[in-house]
Amino acid sequence: MSDQWMIRGSESTNCKTLSRRTIMIGWSTVLIGIWIALAPVLAASSATPKWVLKADYIDACSCDLACPCLFGGSSTHGYCKGASLVEIKEGHYGQVDLAGVTVLAVYNAGKWIKFFVSENATKAQTDAVVEFLPVAEGFFEAPVRDVRNLSISVKRTKDKVKITTEGTLIELEQIRNADGEPIKVLGLPAHGFPGLPYLNHTQYKTVALIHDSEKEKFNFSGTNGYTARIDASSDPTEE
Repeated sequence: MSDQWMIRGSESTNCKTLSRRTIMIGWSTVLIGIWIALAPVLAASSATPKWVLKADYIDACSCDLACPCLFGGSSTHGYCKGASLVEIKEGHYGQVDLAGVTVLAVYNAGKWIKFFVSENATKAQTDAVVEFLPVAEGFFEAPVRDVRNLSISVKRTKDKVKITTEGTLIELEQIRNADGEPIKVLGLPAHGFPGLPYLNHTQYKTVALIHDSEKEKFNFSGTNGYTARIDASSDPTEE
């Protein structure tokens, strides 16, 4: 009796062990199946939103004329400090409409960047452009030191541009050739510059490029500036 009981007890234990293993294998199979089913959805949700950007673009920096960075060279002084204005005429980032939003990005390239967004922009639009611009152009990739909604003034004449906001002033003067025509630079940027191929531009020089804040200050004149037109998209068929 004792031996029979031990055998039956052993069989019972084995059955319980097998049952647990079967359950564990079953649950593992279910979880793997769920993961396989959800993987495309998770990948889609983490993907960069589709975007379109049509804008007027102005840049002024600390480099000499013409900025060697755009031609694949090194910055004139071993750093590139400046400001870029993006006046969005049409565009979106995911579901966020960006038409009418103006952004002034003040930077020390690769070191830090500040985004000053037009005061009429919503929080959704402000958040979107801060996330979106480094996606559209790698040049804007840097630790973000400040994001604020401010009044941004842009005034244009035939050969001058003036941009002002709190703590920042950019004045540009167009450079003309011997025949009095604007100088245009085509085919940029060169290979290696972290930007979209929209930098065909009209050449300017800075009259004033000033940024004055508690932690960052710079003041340049006679340095590089240009105006350009952005017409770009994450999907070229949308351009």
